[in-house]
Amino acid sequence: MQSLLTVTTLASSYDLTVLETAKTELKITDGSKDVEIAVLIHQVSSAISSICDRVFAEETISEVFRLGRTKTWDGQIEGDFKETLILRRRPISSIVSVIEDGTTVDSVEYECDFKSGLLYRLTDEDFRTGWSADKITVNYISGWYLLDNLPYDVEKACLLWVKSLWIQTQRSDLSVRVEDVPGLMRKEYFSQSQNNPKGYDPPPEVMVLLHPYIEVSIR
Repeated sequence: MQSLLTVTTLASSYDLTVLETAKTELKITDGSKDVEIAVLIHQVSSAISSICDRVFAEETISEVFRLGRTKTWDGQIEGDFKETLILRRRPISSIVSVIEDGTTVDSVEYECDFKSGLLYRLTDEDFRTGWSADKITVNYISGWYLLDNLPYDVEKACLLWVKSLWIQTQRSDLSVRVEDVPGLMRKEYFSQSQNNPKGYDPPPEVMVLLHPYIEVSIR
């Protein structure tokens, strides 16, 4: 079931690590390369978000579900109940409110699996039942508060990729294949096109770290 998702409170940053941590990883102590490193952090953080198909940073979300129920000519409602609602942003920190056709649902009348995003309707007897309203609005907070509770392996993946790209940018001689002065010297280099035709692809160890966080759509 499709839903309409709106971000009502944006994250202040989407970077998956900070400048000082990246500089430590790169063993850089001065500030002469801060701008370049910061750009790499932005780029890699955005790329990781795309690969995983998720926003890691904590944001407040408003998600509207319409169950596709219709009224007949005599005013009767037709359409099936929806057993669960599947919230699109995961993991979930908390549910702020659930509103059915303009009426706020008491928090004891629903429960949520914060990891999977499954939201269940409960009866007064505390049994699960189906959702039956025409329009349901769920306001909730999703993601991790960066960088306080971001999983360490996600930050490590970002740092490893930043480091890999940094090393590539510092090799100004990658395009040189052979430098030969007969009787004096000979140097051989790997060209970037031969050794790394996709220079901005994530290193394999990065993908291993990110694998548990690649979003799988549940519909």
